[in-house]
Amino acid sequence: MTPAEIRTLLQHGSRVPLPPTVERLIDDQGQRFGRIKIGTAHTYVKTDDPALLEELRRDKKLSKLDWRDVAPGIAFVVSSDPISVLDTLRKAGYLPVIEQDKREQAGGQLRSGRLPARRRSSRPTGTRPAVSAERWCASSTRRS
Repeated sequence: MTPAEIRTLLQHGSRVPLPPTVERLIDDQGQRFGRIKIGTAHTYVKTDDPALLEELRRDKKLSKLDWRDVAPGIAFVVSSDPISVLDTLRKAGYLPVIEQDKREQAGGQLRSGRLPARRRSSRPTGTRPAVSAERWCASSTRRS
């Protein structure tokens, strides 16, 4: 509510005019209200080397990701959840991990930096396509 709306609401509910101290309080608090804004943070990608982040941004396989620079080696990926960014980077041949919160590390959750196991699909065991040695080598030399 705006200060004017609060003032109107109080005046309609009262048989006497609002005291000057209440008027000042509404005005003072109205000036402070809304000066701090809170929003939802985006998924981020953080690299040890800013040049690697630049490589990710230029990679055509990752063109669907909407990058926003935050600091050297750190970028937000807008409108993407961490799991989909992780999957997209892995499909492009990179080997990212989900970064853990310090509280999660202390609590024993996700110690390895990996995601929890996914539910098994109805696909029979052994039918998942393997990564070729050439693709694996290409992905590991790309970051060198």
